[in-house]
Parts: sequence; C-alpha cells; structure tokens
Amino acid sequence: MARSYGTATLTLTVTEAITLNSKDEGQTHVHTIASISDIYRRTMTTTTSTDTNIATFSSAFGVGQFVAADMRYIRISNLDNTNHVILTLTNSNSDEVAIKLDKGQSFIVCPDLSGGVADIFDANQQALTFTDATCDYDDDPTITCDASAKIGVGMGVSGTGIPADATVSSVNTVGAVTSFELSAATTGGAVTNGTLTFTPGVQDLTTISAKADGGSVDIELYMAMV
Repeated sequence: MARSYGTATLTLTVTEAITLNSKDEGQTHVHTIASISDIYRRTMTTTTSTDTNIATFSSAFGVGQFVAADMRYIRISNLDNTNHVILTLTNSNSDEVAIKLDKGQSFIVCPDLSGGVADIFDANQQALTFTDATCDYDDDPTITCDASAKIGVGMGVSGTGIPADATVSSVNTVGAVTSFELSAATTGGAVTNGTLTFTPGVQDLTTISAKADGGSVDIELYMAMV
C-alpha cells in the first residue's frame, strides 16, 4: 500500500522593524499557503566561473528538477557577508531576467497559488507593451508584418478585427518575425498596415541559476510544494 503523507499550512511573516525619530515605522504582513506537502531545503556553493543551475522546473520530477505546477514558494538567500550573486531566471520562451542578490539578502519568487510557476513572467529588452503599424490580415489567423524583433509567442494581441483574448500562437522566425499565427481568425475583412497592440504573454519559469561575484558564495534554496 502506498504511504500517505500529510499536509500543513505554511505561514510567511514579513516584518519591517524600525523606530525612526522615536516613532515606530515598522510593519508586519502575514500570508498563509495551505496544503503544503513537501519542503525542499538545500545550502550550496556558487562560484565565479560559471552559472550554476540551482533548480529547474518541468512537468515531471527528477534530479534537481521539480514539478512546475506544484511550486508555491521559493526563497533564495545569500549567506555570504562579502560578495553578491547574480540570479538568472529563465522562462519557457528562453527570456532571461538577471537579479543582483547582495550579501545577506533574500529573493522570493511568488508562484501562482493554483498553477505554480507556470505563466508567471515575461521579459524583453524593450517595452513589454508596444504597437506595430505594419500588420496585414484578411479573415485568417495568419498576420504578416515588417520584420519585428519584439513579437513573441504568448503575447496578447488587440486591434481592429482581432477577436477578444487573442494571442500569438506561433511565429515564423524568432527575433525577426515577418508573419505570425493568431489563436483565432481575424474578422471584418482585409486590413493593410493595421495597427495592432501587443501585450506581455507570461511564460513558465523553467530554470533558476546563480553565479558568484568576487569569490565563492554559499546560498540557501528553500521551496514549498503541494
């Protein structure tokens, strides 16, 4: 018979404690996450030579790999008293965000409370919301445009003849898009050089990596899962 494990509620307490000019300016915020069934805690050393993957997320559990949909809380703490680390978060669209985590500080990833780390962030070197005034379409999911480095899979699309909640389902050439497929066909007939608005399409968190600055750094990874 399979062994049955219990669950518990994780309580997160953030307290800012400070008295400034004889006045208490502190605050406390308490948040609870129910039905936690597993805790992963590890201290590891990162070096200056290369990025070290500290956690990856997918649909299946494996060595160093966790089920994306099960994640509810992730904290990375820099245990060093001298050097910082650079954390790199990568999503399923291969977008990356780099974050400096200085000595003694912590960084918290806040997963979706029902979907885990699926669809939680997007990244772009330019504005995440933008318009493109070179779009041609005619009652079809296919839209052509001048070459664009901004358009990407998962982005929301709006404009004349674009169905509500339409998104970019595929592109012909990543980084130099000249045509893309909508999640639904356009309506209202032919449009030439139409102006469409593109909004961020959040993607799954797939990898967290770390690289030390100035010397090896110990970091703590703490994660809670349902």
